[in-house]
Amino acid sequence: LIIAARMKNTNVAEELLKNKKININNVNDYGRSALIYASKEDFYEIVELLLKRDDCHTSQKDESDEDALTYSLPNLNSTIAIAVAEKWDGDFNYVYKTKNTIITDAIYFRMGKLCEVIIKSGKYNLAYVNKANKTLLIDLVQAKMEREALIVINSKVEFNPGHEDNLKNTALYYSACKDLVAVAEKLMKRSDSGIEVINLDGKDFIANLLLHKHETVVIQLLKQHGHRLKDRYEDIFCVSVHLEMKQLFKYLEKKVDSKKFMNGMKST
Repeated sequence: LIIAARMKNTNVAEELLKNKKININNVNDYGRSALIYASKEDFYEIVELLLKRDDCHTSQKDESDEDALTYSLPNLNSTIAIAVAEKWDGDFNYVYKTKNTIITDAIYFRMGKLCEVIIKSGKYNLAYVNKANKTLLIDLVQAKMEREALIVINSKVEFNPGHEDNLKNTALYYSACKDLVAVAEKLMKRSDSGIEVINLDGKDFIANLLLHKHETVVIQLLKQHGHRLKDRYEDIFCVSVHLEMKQLFKYLEKKVDSKKFMNGMKST
């Protein structure tokens, strides 16, 4: 069976699999099974045949700590990767020798559908923090994978959306920085997303929203969380003047000492 998978011989594989007693998880001296080889050789037909068996061990690792899923990613074959992931019998939080989990590599290869399968599987801990001190949500936002990030935010699983990485940046900060407004707006509705966090450079997510000219989004934020952001009013007002944001200026002019501020600007 292993030889048939390596040689991409579907007919031989089909004949062998008719024998229900055959051990399809047998491995060679390298610890590789027929499924690992079929995935590694990018041969979906045999992968599909093997996955039809209930006794197919999908998360089996070889001597290099690789499995059918990790071997499918460099081939950019999302069909094989998704098929294997949907039948995964292990833990998606497994940390390989590379110090990465499988979803880290899926993000690297831009396999959004695979990320979705993993997120919805219930076999991945959304609160997991990787070696770079980043959560899955932060990784997705930094990769500008907006749809997948929204799936995480909308999931009913508990996790910390306000987690701060080594630079004290949150997913909210990165979403504003990457101009992923839909993600930012979703996070802004949560009280635990780190709205008040200022990073090591003294910047917050509001500055990025203003930079991208999202005036109405900032007004929406101030209406919802203004009581938590009063110490930022003058700075935001200053930016509204410089960027000629009339709506934001009008909203804040009665909340700050606008006359004193404008006179200070004239004298400067």
